[in-house]
Amino acid sequence: MLTEVSSAAYTEVIMGTNHKTFLYLMRYGKWLDTIYNRALKREGMTVTQYETLLCLLEEGSLTPGAVNRRLGSDSGSLPRIVDRLEREGWARRTPNKENASSVLLELTADGKRKMVKVLEKVRQTTKALTSELSDKELSAFTEGLDKLMKAARELRQ
Repeated sequence: MLTEVSSAAYTEVIMGTNHKTFLYLMRYGKWLDTIYNRALKREGMTVTQYETLLCLLEEGSLTPGAVNRRLGSDSGSLPRIVDRLEREGWARRTPNKENASSVLLELTADGKRKMVKVLEKVRQTTKALTSELSDKELSAFTEGLDKLMKAARELRQ
C-alpha cells in the first residue's frame, strides 16, 4: 500500500531518474542564474541584458520581435531592457528602412567594447563552473544541453 512506502522511496519508484533530472535542472538553473547575475552585476549588467546584447553582437541589427524569438522571451519586458541599454549607451533603436512601423536594435561602439569585457567575465565564470569536466565530458554535456534546449523550445510552443 502506498502509505507504507516512504516519500523518498515513492518518489524514486514513481518518478525515478526523471524526477532527479528535474530537480537537478531546476536547482542548477537557479544557481546558474545567481552565479551569472552576480558576475554580470559587477559589470553593471543583468543576465537578460547580456543575452540581449549578445544576440545583437552575434546577429547585428534585429527587430525587437526577432530578439524576442531568439531569446524565447515575451515582448512585454524587452522595451524596458532596451531603454536601459540605451541609457547605458550600449544599444540604440534605429529606423527600419524595410518597415517604417518598426525599429531595429543594434549595438553601439560602446556596447561592443562593453561586450568584449563582459564576454571575458562570462568565459571565466563558465570555465570555473566546468573545470571538473574533461573535454570529452564537456562536449557530451553541451550536446545534451542542446537537445534539452530543442525539447524546451518545442514544449513552449
